[in-house]
Amino acid sequence: MLEMSSLFDMLELFHAVIFAFKQGLADVIQTDTTPVVIHYMMHYLDLVFENMPSPGLIEHGDVEETLWGLARLLVRSDLAEEVAVEKTEEGFNFRVEGCRFAGRVHHLLEPRDVTCLYGILAFYLAEKSSGRRVVKALSEFTPTDAQTPIEFLE
Repeated sequence: MLEMSSLFDMLELFHAVIFAFKQGLADVIQTDTTPVVIHYMMHYLDLVFENMPSPGLIEHGDVEETLWGLARLLVRSDLAEEVAVEKTEEGFNFRVEGCRFAGRVHHLLEPRDVTCLYGILAFYLAEKSSGRRVVKALSEFTPTDAQTPIEFLE
């Protein structure tokens, strides 16, 4: 039996459960549900950010600084070894390297047709800081990393 020895073990379990749920939903419905699920998640993320302490992540009007703030928080919290925000013609690329949870989760579940949970948070923060909507895109995964494009609709 797997024994939970730390908060990070518990967080890794939650990370895996969310990915498993999302992939199971896609298998049952037989279509990519990511854009729909993330669209509806945004409302609930509003509730989270309105009612829970947030470490000052949203810099209104400065999307790049907001995304770098999330990147620094993930590294400082030891949730990733490195996070980069790369400017592209369409917006940004949010790249998480050495995710603390990817080692077992990506290997076990082989994520496909899903978006990295940090990528979803990046979508939310990009929308809130810019006042513009983003395309709810899928992430590309490797055994230890994830890369999520953040492209604006308008």
